[in-house]
Amino acid sequence: MNTQLDKQRITLLLNINTLIIQRCLMIQQQQQQQGSAMNPKLQLILQDLLKRLHANLTCIGELSEKHNQQNLTKVVFPQILTAPADVLELNEFYAQLQKLFPEGMTILQRRALQLRQEQMRSAGENQGQMLQGQPHGQGRQLQGQMQAQMQNQLQGQMGGQLQGQIPGQQQQQASIQGQQYW
Repeated sequence: MNTQLDKQRITLLLNINTLIIQRCLMIQQQQQQQGSAMNPKLQLILQDLLKRLHANLTCIGELSEKHNQQNLTKVVFPQILTAPADVLELNEFYAQLQKLFPEGMTILQRRALQLRQEQMRSAGENQGQMLQGQPHGQGRQLQGQMQAQMQNQLQGQMGGQLQGQIPGQQQQQASIQGQQYW
């Protein structure tokens, strides 16, 4: 058990939480000064920050529990390891967080890839059913084109982040030959 590493993790999570709380208070003060109903964009930012606060506090609690119960095998990490787009001052902190929780990044990236693949399969099945009414050659060609397009969208959405970072996983290359890719 690496107590020093977990102390660094907890310290960083507490620093991030301090900034999150300050940002939440600032948003609430802005809203009170305006005196109107909560701006939908600010409401979404506030909700995102509160989710991050909750995830970080949960992680701190789990790290503490791990040490108290001497559970050496439990993998503990915050469920949100990417910086919020609307709070630029947290970017550096989240970059450090990703370095302190590399196993968490790997697990979250695998989950994201699996979810996207499931969504793509589901979308492909739905589109395949629509193509059944097409003439034989034309339907197969359209299906191949749609599968290639979905695979390209998947790779684009992941932004190349997963490439080379997930051990044992390789991204599949799509072609427009009507073959099954997954």
